[in-house]
Amino acid sequence: MKETTSRKQQAMETRIKILEIALDLFKEKGMNAVKITDICQAAGVSVGAFYHHFPSKESIIERGYQSIDAYIEENMKNRAFADCQEKILTLFKEANFFMEELGWKFIGDVYKYTLSTGNKYTLSTKRFPYRFIEQSLEEGIASGEFHKDIKPAQAAEFLMKLVRGITFDWCICEGSYSLVEEAGKTIEIILRDYMA
Repeated sequence: MKETTSRKQQAMETRIKILEIALDLFKEKGMNAVKITDICQAAGVSVGAFYHHFPSKESIIERGYQSIDAYIEENMKNRAFADCQEKILTLFKEANFFMEELGWKFIGDVYKYTLSTGNKYTLSTKRFPYRFIEQSLEEGIASGEFHKDIKPAQAAEFLMKLVRGITFDWCICEGSYSLVEEAGKTIEIILRDYMA
């Protein structure tokens, strides 16, 4: 039994190592310039090991998004917030900081991948950011912080669309401004309209 657990642990560590190295290479060179053999060489794994963990180079993008969601979820746990507006602003600040760290080239590649493959993971309302925003809006409505006529699911989707648009603009502008600051200012304006 211990041997099986050890193998599973080793497999998970290898998957994480491949993912992290691939994301670093994508960030540095752009996804199109990176070959699977480059990832394998940098990670010290065989091509077969790569394909055991990932069906394609592009599938790393979806796993990357899942990792970002997990990172944000972990960073939001057990935090104290003054109010629900601060919860939502902090979520976007965390997410956009992570995007800035990955860089506009990589995020641009993510958008290209999403458009070319039809992968809709980023739109899933089951993702942590959507659920967190919706829950925060529900709490804010119940406490009287936000207007009662706000539809939390619809508002969460709107805020996510808005930030995707700002992120797209940030990529077009080659990261020439702070995504964290620009998105934060814009979200704050919208949330002021939601205030009761």
